[in-house]
Amino acid sequence: MKNIDEKESQQLINIFKTMIEAAEHFQKLIKEKQLDNAVNMLTSIVEGLTELDPIFNQIADEQLTHEKRKLDDAVLLIAKELEKERNLKIIEITQFNLLPNLKRVTTILKNF
Repeated sequence: MKNIDEKESQQLINIFKTMIEAAEHFQKLIKEKQLDNAVNMLTSIVEGLTELDPIFNQIADEQLTHEKRKLDDAVLLIAKELEKERNLKIIEITQFNLLPNLKRVTTILKNF
């Protein structure tokens, strides 16, 4: 595991707080049946998570790696449900999977 300094940790926390806001907005768009905007928002979340892959690999913390895998799985599930236009399932995955995992990563990073 590579230690990260306080500044790097705070930057990651800020990124994850932004992703939490994006996920909450995504959930709102789904509830309002604004699917085009929701797809764009989910794309931004996926791009953000993908950009963080090298940083997670560099940190190489087992707990963070596990949580990142859960985040990747959640967005994949959401994408599959979007294709089927199953809005309630998307809201459920976002509320009980994606958002809690984003918040868990933020908590882990605060303890670095």
